[in-house]
Amino acid sequence: MTQRASAGLSTKDGFTQARLFLKGIYHFARHPTSRQTFTALSEAVVRFQANKDAVRFMLEDPRIAELCRERYLGKPYTPSELIKYPPGSLGHEFAKCMIQNDYDPEFYRDYYGEEPYFFKTDEEYLRFRIRQTHDIVHVLTGFGVSDFPGELGMQAFHAAQTRRPFSIALVGFGFLRIVLQPRELPQTLHQIGKGLAMGFAARSLVAERFEDDWSKPVEVWRKELGLVDEASFDFEAFQKRSTAVAT
Repeated sequence: MTQRASAGLSTKDGFTQARLFLKGIYHFARHPTSRQTFTALSEAVVRFQANKDAVRFMLEDPRIAELCRERYLGKPYTPSELIKYPPGSLGHEFAKCMIQNDYDPEFYRDYYGEEPYFFKTDEEYLRFRIRQTHDIVHVLTGFGVSDFPGELGMQAFHAAQTRRPFSIALVGFGFLRIVLQPRELPQTLHQIGKGLAMGFAARSLVAERFEDDWSKPVEVWRKELGLVDEASFDFEAFQKRSTAVAT
């Protein structure tokens, strides 16, 4: 698999990254859950060493490495098609979430355009794939798709599972936002703690081929993936795993 060379940023690239980062912060302050926020911040950290380290970490999972080799994208779908799956199935529940919130499940087309997609590196592919499955993961983890604490919980989950600096930065900015929205503090802390615990406990969701099994019930997916209920969190084991990762 080809990886982008670990070279330093040129002056032009540095300005581009800084511009994207400032754009992301601007949108974060005004519209913290918008696509513009996520796209700008995600693109801003692409060349950071932490992002390269995150890619290497994810590729240690053979299933993710296989997805990268295949450049797996899944079959195209629409909410109107998925809603026909039985209630409780991933297809039905995902479609219901999209329809209720008037969300476009293929929002990433705003940035990538129409198929066919071409990814020069594994990093480019993984960045796309995580965007592509973002709302599916919301449904499976139960984090809210429209409230900011829920999105921070989701990003904490991704931080634990992928080590991506984008997710880590969003969680950090979320704490800063509490200065302006102090009433969100209890819920924000709860959601971030929940996201970290779930992320460390679960099997990597990046490696899954959700589009191949829309009919599987959400509860079966959760059980197979190890998405444990809050009442079952083993925080002692979570602390040990966090310490092991840090060292």
